[in-house]
Amino acid sequence: MYREADFLLMNTDKEKKEEQREEYSLYTEKIVINPFVKHKKLFAALKLILGAVIFGVVATFVMSLLYPWVSARFSQVNEQDRIHLQIDKDQYPSDAFITGQTTIENSTEQTHDSEEEVDFKKVIEKARKSIVTIDVNNSDVDAAMSGSKSDTETVGLVIGEMNGEYIVLASSDTGNNEEARYVKINDSIEVEAYLISMDEEIGISVLGIKKSNIPDKEQIKISVASLDNSYMVKQGDTVMAVGRLYGKMNTADKGLVTGITTESGTDCAYDVIDIGIKASDGDYCYLFNTDGNVIGVSRYAGENSNLEIIGISDLKSLLEFLSIDSDIPYMGIKGTNVTYATSSKYGLPYGVYISDIQIDSPAFNAGIQTGDVIVEFNGNSVLTIQTFREKLYQSSGGDDVEVKVKRPGIDGYRELDFVVTLSVR
Repeated sequence: MYREADFLLMNTDKEKKEEQREEYSLYTEKIVINPFVKHKKLFAALKLILGAVIFGVVATFVMSLLYPWVSARFSQVNEQDRIHLQIDKDQYPSDAFITGQTTIENSTEQTHDSEEEVDFKKVIEKARKSIVTIDVNNSDVDAAMSGSKSDTETVGLVIGEMNGEYIVLASSDTGNNEEARYVKINDSIEVEAYLISMDEEIGISVLGIKKSNIPDKEQIKISVASLDNSYMVKQGDTVMAVGRLYGKMNTADKGLVTGITTESGTDCAYDVIDIGIKASDGDYCYLFNTDGNVIGVSRYAGENSNLEIIGISDLKSLLEFLSIDSDIPYMGIKGTNVTYATSSKYGLPYGVYISDIQIDSPAFNAGIQTGDVIVEFNGNSVLTIQTFREKLYQSSGGDDVEVKVKRPGIDGYRELDFVVTLSVR
């Protein structure tokens, strides 16, 4: 009994110890955490960063493909919405060449007021409403504070109003695009203007002034100039020059048209009007007829010489081009009109006689030669250099245009067709 009881007691103690060992094993076992669970936040952050990088790469790739199209699309819409300066053109009186009249003036009869009937004070008052003072940025603070006059002051002419801006015609001497320009309006307020474009060959520039920079009470004092037909100006007409004259600003003087000559320029020609007024250094003015309308823009011909005025009719197409910052199309010829007299005397066909052609110009490279007579441009009949210029300005640099000329030969003139790839100047 004793042994059996002891045996049972020993088994019971052994079982208790086993149970205790199993119980304590729950607390003594070493727990190893799964690495993924341990670094779960780190993996989540890396995943987020990787997703952002992939998104950025894809977005950049897509935008690089779509941006040019989107940009061009919006630019096209903005360009369509933008109003362009439009000026009524004047037809050159080419009938004089065909009908055999010896002078252009006889082609149209005009009545002119005598000097006694003209109120020149009212003409000047009307003219000055469209004229502003222009000066480049003057760094001389002492001179500015003392009220000293600037040597670089000149005058501008308001020729249009569009897209919330005033468009101003001025001399190309107003400076390059990087220079600041200030416009004084009605001698009471000064605002900044910016250069839109210029033609240094002719000597003119076009500036823009944001209307939002001008108080409303000053805007009502500004008038857009009326650009008249300078082809109708005749020798002996009374005219008014207003601007910078005799080296002084805000000056006006009366003159007479003493002569009109025609000069050839690159791909154009223009009338030069002499009014018998002496020029001083820095003089620049605008020419008005007795109705107070603009008929010309001055160019500097040198000190102690007469002011020379370019007829406004020959500048209208160019001004439209410059107002939208367009590159001027270039063909590279100088030409003169074949008149009735020259046609009868030399047997020339009517058109534009090419008196000179620039080396390596588009016309030269196409095979056009000096002595050719241009009779068509892009299928349009051309009788005068003025018509040629109008058609040329309807094109752009890089365009291929069709030019028909008549070239002299042993058997007389023969027609030749050329394709000219225009460039810009």
